[in-house]
Amino acid sequence: MPALEAAISRGGELQAAFMNTLNITELRSGIKTNVIPAKSWAAIDCRLLPGQDRHAWLQQVRDVVADDRITVEFYRPGELEPVAVPWDTELFHAIRAVITEAMEDAVVVPSMTIGATDNRFLRVQGIPAYGFIPCLMSSAERAGFHGNNEFITVDNLNMGVEFMYEIVRRVASQP
Repeated sequence: MPALEAAISRGGELQAAFMNTLNITELRSGIKTNVIPAKSWAAIDCRLLPGQDRHAWLQQVRDVVADDRITVEFYRPGELEPVAVPWDTELFHAIRAVITEAMEDAVVVPSMTIGATDNRFLRVQGIPAYGFIPCLMSSAERAGFHGNNEFITVDNLNMGVEFMYEIVRRVASQP
């Protein structure tokens, strides 16, 4: 599958869906411009693939840093392990049915988000939760996702409300 490997290796969002990632998101150091700081601190946002062991990942980071002067630890030690979601559920079947009824040629397949989601709290309780966004986002809408001037069109908002209403109606009316 050379074409797939080439697409993944180009980086960005697709590559992040196939590997564990880490990004420095906060740096703190010093109290004045002309004083060498006694201590520095960095927050690193790590996104692990489902099935990965966060403690093994922490050890890998420590091994790469390999400096006794640097402490690497969990910022939120109670954070949850990533959990894969089953796809053979009433909810997923309802999502697929509603979308394919509205858009005849639609193909609804499982995928994974590279972003964090509060769905993780439901998943560890055994509740299937999907990062379903019920709209057809334009390039401009996707580019602004969680950024400055984030928006969706009124048509997308209306479509999303209609899709979500129908999905909830179907799932909630199941015996």
